[in-house]
Amino acid sequence: MVRWVSGHPTDATPLPELRTERLVLRPWVSTDLAAMAAMDSHPDVYEYLEGEPPGFDYSKEQREWICAPYGPGLGVWSIVSRQNHNHFIGLALLIPLGGKGPEIELGFRLVRAEWGRGMAQEAARAVIEHGFRLGLPKIVAVTDPNNLNSERTLRRLGFRRHGWRRAWGWRNHYFRLKRGRWLNSRPENDQTPEGRDGGPCARHSGLHDA
Repeated sequence: MVRWVSGHPTDATPLPELRTERLVLRPWVSTDLAAMAAMDSHPDVYEYLEGEPPGFDYSKEQREWICAPYGPGLGVWSIVSRQNHNHFIGLALLIPLGGKGPEIELGFRLVRAEWGRGMAQEAARAVIEHGFRLGLPKIVAVTDPNNLNSERTLRRLGFRRHGWRRAWGWRNHYFRLKRGRWLNSRPENDQTPEGRDGGPCARHSGLHDA
């Protein structure tokens, strides 16, 4: 089950904190940069991102896209363990596609050591539930054509591929999940059914699941 900790977001309120059985998704803060850089330094993580491993301008570049004013209820979460809030697991996001829109995209990436434990799918379900609670009619995602792990995760979540879409400077596989399909696929009395997964989704955010 997703637990909605904060109230319905407005322009004046921060992202809500989201909780699942094992995870807490809290709004990203600048003190997460060191853990984020360590995550992105792993070759398996940055393989399908649009840039290079963390370099000289990494902190500035990450702050610019993460802290952009995407709109009420949209933005970037840090994923941490529910048992230990200092244990950084990864990122999840719900922002305009490619940072521009008009569609809203899901993205996620995890530290390499957490792949294969269902964490990406669990976090993504919480973000999807949040997005549809905002009233979004659909949520989309884009992946590198070779990123089969992320595509498997998206399909488990109910996404279907609808051709190609250019975003983040690349031509990507384009996936879409409509609100009605999501609501009809949820088990009774359970907003976030468990799944197994693994690495980044989205070019800039890095959809990954292995």
